[in-house]
Amino acid sequence: LVGPNQIARWTGSAWTVDVDYRGKWYDVDTQREVSVWDAGEPQPTNTTNVPPPANEPNWKFTGAVWERTLEVAKQEKAKEIWDAFDSAKQLPYAYNGHTYDISDVFVLLLLAGTELASGTGMVMVYDTSHEVLALTKPDAELLTAEVYAASLSLTINRENKLKLIDEATDIPTVDGISW
Repeated sequence: LVGPNQIARWTGSAWTVDVDYRGKWYDVDTQREVSVWDAGEPQPTNTTNVPPPANEPNWKFTGAVWERTLEVAKQEKAKEIWDAFDSAKQLPYAYNGHTYDISDVFVLLLLAGTELASGTGMVMVYDTSHEVLALTKPDAELLTAEVYAASLSLTINRENKLKLIDEATDIPTVDGISW
């Protein structure tokens, strides 16, 4: 009578019981498949025969099942927030009948600051259609202030969300955080 992961073998004079871990095993740290081809080979160390979930490379094996841990949920949500922040920076910003890429906010700030500091009273900027615009000093200052405020708002929102993620103590709380 043999049990799980055992095999009976005839030695020529008697029956013996040997280990039998033939088949697919999965490393619990890397999720890589490890195969055992011959009876008598031990189970590979740090493995399970429970297949990891497809397309979930960060899930952890808890001893019985693969699951999404709080750490993994936080990493996924932080990436989601960063991606949303990066997308929001690409949205056009409308001002005085023209649109500007908010992702260019620091270029606009640099241009406006340099031009205004030179005392010319006019700032040359490009809008999203690459039209050169000559803005008066007050308009340039207002555009710069508004674009800077929009950029700052996005950054503050991102940092607040990342802080909420960091402080969360359970997966439902993390999953509830959105951009």
